Amino acid sequence: MIHEIGQFEGKISEREHPINHWFLDVVWKRIRTGTPTHAFEVQIGGNLYKALTKLNLAFAKWNCTCVLASTEKYEEEARQLLEGSFNEMKEKAKIIEWRKIQKLHELEKQTRNIRKAIGL
Repeated sequence: MIHEIGQFEGKISEREHPINHWFLDVVWKRIRTGTPTHAFEVQIGGNLYKALTKLNLAFAKWNCTCVLASTEKYEEEARQLLEGSFNEMKEKAKIIEWRKIQKLHELEKQTRNIRKAIGL
C-alpha cells in the first residue's frame, strides 16, 4: 500500500531498497537516480529495534523523512526509543498506525478512479 501511495503521489517508489547490508521496506524518491526523500519500515511483528536501526541509517545517509508504520503494540516503545537511542532522527521520524496507511490508500485509490472517470 505504501508503494502504491507513493506512485499515486507521483514519486519514484521502490520496494526493498538496499541500505548497507539490509533492505528498507519502501523508499520514495523525486527522481530515479536521486536519494530517497522518504524511507518506510512496516513493523507489524518482528524486531522493532532493527526496523528503527534501518530508518536511522536512512536518516544519517540521506537526511530523509523516516516513517514507521506499525501497530498500537509497538507505538509507545518506538516513541521511547526515539527519545533515547534514536533521538537524532526524532524530528524527521513519524510513527503511524498501519490502519491510517490503509485508509489513505483506499482514499487515494478512490480519488484516482474518480479522476480517471472524469478524464482528469
